Amino acid sequence: MTKLRTPMNCSSLSRLLAFLLLMAGVAPAARALSGLSTIPVTTGFQAVAETAQLSSPVSGAAGAVGPAHVFSMQETEVHVQTKTGASVLRQPLDLWWRARNPAFAAADVSQPRVIYDASSQRWIAIAAARIVPESAWDARTFALLVAVSQGSDPTGAWHSWRFDMAAIGNSTFTPSIQSLTLGYNKNWIAVGAFVLDTSYRTSVHRTLVFPKAAALAGQAITYRAFEDAVSTSITPVQTLDANEERLYLVQSWNSNNGGSGYLRVMAIQGAVGAESLVAVGYPQAPAWAGSDNDADSYFGNAPQLGGTELIATYDDRVQSAVFRDGSLWVAQTVFLPAVGPNRSSVQWWRIAASSGQVQQRGLIDDATGARCCAFPSLTVNADKEFFVGYNAFSATTHPSAYGKIFVPSSGGDYAPTPEFVIKSGEAYYFKHAQVNPWGPYTVACLDPSDGARFWSLQQYSIPLPETTAAWGTWWGSVAAPDVSVNSLDAWRAFHGLPVDGSRDMETAGDQIPNLVKYALNLASNSGDLTRSGIAELSNPDGTTLEDLTGMPAARRDANGRLSLTFLRRKAVTSPGVVYQVLFADNISGSWAINPSAVESVLSIDPIWERVRVTDSFTLAQKQARFMRLKVSISQEFQGGF
Repeated sequence: MTKLRTPMNCSSLSRLLAFLLLMAGVAPAARALSGLSTIPVTTGFQAVAETAQLSSPVSGAAGAVGPAHVFSMQETEVHVQTKTGASVLRQPLDLWWRARNPAFAAADVSQPRVIYDASSQRWIAIAAARIVPESAWDARTFALLVAVSQGSDPTGAWHSWRFDMAAIGNSTFTPSIQSLTLGYNKNWIAVGAFVLDTSYRTSVHRTLVFPKAAALAGQAITYRAFEDAVSTSITPVQTLDANEERLYLVQSWNSNNGGSGYLRVMAIQGAVGAESLVAVGYPQAPAWAGSDNDADSYFGNAPQLGGTELIATYDDRVQSAVFRDGSLWVAQTVFLPAVGPNRSSVQWWRIAASSGQVQQRGLIDDATGARCCAFPSLTVNADKEFFVGYNAFSATTHPSAYGKIFVPSSGGDYAPTPEFVIKSGEAYYFKHAQVNPWGPYTVACLDPSDGARFWSLQQYSIPLPETTAAWGTWWGSVAAPDVSVNSLDAWRAFHGLPVDGSRDMETAGDQIPNLVKYALNLASNSGDLTRSGIAELSNPDGTTLEDLTGMPAARRDANGRLSLTFLRRKAVTSPGVVYQVLFADNISGSWAINPSAVESVLSIDPIWERVRVTDSFTLAQKQARFMRLKVSISQEFQGGF
């Protein structure tokens, strides 16, 4: 037990605070603390699995989560399920789109995307449609299919439209759609389409912007097209703030220019129907390679258990981007080191949307090169906790799906939870000797029912008789860890303290142990103990700031009785934290609870209460009187109650 002792002289009210005594105690450890060091518990179920009858070179793990359903839209089929996995609607992909509009009947549909817009409570889906048969390759053309649900039930009615790519933009070649991306904000639905000449000689990227209000109303909609002849992938951002006026676009711009790598951030802005595309900035980070030796990533670079065939992880395109609270949150696959890469890794960014300046950036990476990570997706909740889902590959595992949650930490950084398995791969995966494709994308989204639970849709390998390659997709969900001040482990992580408690008794030169700071709503190493609270607490009766956060306040009433006012965590939510006000007549004598002292309690919120303990003795009765607060926290306390 560590004690802080400072004598109290009761003769002067102005000197009371300077002589407050604090004691912090820790009971013997019975087991290690959990919290952020504990692997989050995931639940899940299969979305779609490749079969002999329904097969595709890749899964295209597209999907979204609504109030009552999860909706997966793969290259092979569409599957609507309850949040416990019960099947509600299941159809081949072509048939689902045909049911939206008879005009789609002749189309061969691929590259689907679907999102749920919580602000409008609508589903938005897109896909590419090949208009003529495969045998007429040079003459074929593609159309973009767009559909918006008329309500929050994906099995209900939808509005739908078709836009022929040959009629869009300034290009004169016959286009085939190679990839699609989808984003939105309050004003627009945006589609990114990389189109290639059927002779593979010419390409262009088109960002198509549709008026959202007209689409939700089922009206005829027209697009505004922005063409880029040098880009292959530009990702419109999914905007989680309902009132954000700009719709941002993000792309990987240059992976290695003088030792630095760059993204490009742009924005759609202006009046609906008269939109403009403006440059925002070029977020910068240490260089990476855009692919693994420029060729291997397409022909295979990621190892797997059961054989020597490597899995393709492609390139560094931005695969996921969301906007929340003024920041862009972005995830991509990168290849490291920048020169002579030996692995793929996941890179995540937090970027100031208004300027393009990097706020945070990190990697999910195995520096040994034994493990490759790729195909990330990302989302963030209102507490700025974010989730990254991704695939990982190694010689000791089948291709599997993983996740990691990051929570805010001290200095504006992020503390990660341990990696957790969303779904383990089940079989060796080999599609083709020249290229062994995977992905090429995954899904991360928030549950709109509570805005806190993260969902992920990812691909994993499955066995299929008489084949050496088959994929399945899996819905996994996980709750974010408790990062309120009520969780001791999260408080440690927020302030960059070890989760094992090894610095709990450290005072950082301010004479207050970290455990006491946790108990009293103080910030670690703040330098201003009276104005350093982490929780912004309401003031229920006009008391001073010092009574709501910071060091306990000692006072003397009109009769000369001493009182101590402090914040206390409620026992029902923090049963491992014990507060005791002790009294003594001599600073070197014995300290004890005064059973006749009066305690008054004022509730502040579900976690905190303000306590005032008043001594029963006046100064006339005691020539000298001392008081101190003892805080004991058992290492059995797990936090997050």
